[in-house]
Amino acid sequence: MEEAQRILDVNGLTTHYITKKAPVKAVENVSFEIGSNEIFGIVGESGCGKSTLAASLLRLLKPPGKIISGEVFFDGVDLLKLPSKDLRRLRWNRLSYIPQGAMNSLNPVMKVGKQIEEVIKIHKGKIPKREMKKRIEELLKSVGLDPVVANSYPHELSGGMKQRTIIAMATALSPRLIIADEPATALDVVVQRGILQLLLHVKEQMNSSIILITHDMAAQAEVCDRLAVMYAGDIVEIGDIRRLLGDPQHPYSQALISSIPSLTEEKHLKGLPGFPPDLRFPPSGCKFHPRCSRFMPGLCDKVPPLTLEVKGREVECHLYK
Repeated sequence: MEEAQRILDVNGLTTHYITKKAPVKAVENVSFEIGSNEIFGIVGESGCGKSTLAASLLRLLKPPGKIISGEVFFDGVDLLKLPSKDLRRLRWNRLSYIPQGAMNSLNPVMKVGKQIEEVIKIHKGKIPKREMKKRIEELLKSVGLDPVVANSYPHELSGGMKQRTIIAMATALSPRLIIADEPATALDVVVQRGILQLLLHVKEQMNSSIILITHDMAAQAEVCDRLAVMYAGDIVEIGDIRRLLGDPQHPYSQALISSIPSLTEEKHLKGLPGFPPDLRFPPSGCKFHPRCSRFMPGLCDKVPPLTLEVKGREVECHLYK
């Protein structure tokens, strides 16, 4: 991807959780880029570091989490070196976040309209009451909600309505990049589809880019342009969504996709032996090698490079060295 097309460029990002016994290496030397007006998916099993990666990009990590090294360039500015005051101005304004468990992120004792109003006021200053009311109504309409929702408390809304409200808040200032961490979790499949269609609508209306983090690869196949597969804190494969799902190259990507049931054909669902590694004491070299059916002694215990151009994608595996 040409540099002019990128809005986010992540280089060697490493994040650990500091514990007494040993640091938990939740994100290790991760690199990727996001293009303008792109939906970039991140997938992997629970505990692989997806949410930690999202929090690291926004510098929202809570102790004992700590960013050890790396660069996160957003529109040419390294977010990891940006003073906290400047970063706060950037968040919600040009860079917004839909957190995991977003339905529980609303203030339970404040009306929905007032919460959206706060977001706008903090970044844009005081706005005439009539203009603010109109703006909130337009935002709620844009996410498929009736403007009367502005006068409701969160407990009066369904799960899908709360999720749409959070998306309205995240898009209130037309950000360039939205990081959505499991935006459709705990919702029924009909509401999930509505949320995904809403994210597509937001992308088209605002020309925003989106990082979509979810376990649901079927959802990502529907809306994403490219996909990154994470395992034990590493990104092991990045590529065009159709190519990667149709012909995965990394053994972990292959195992992950082979575990998905098909609606059109009968197939044997495969599982993986063993368990994900303890990230305090990860295996040497490729972290997947203790569970890999294509393990090569003497080679896989060394860290593999993120190889370029393996059938048009990046794969971190000694098979392609």
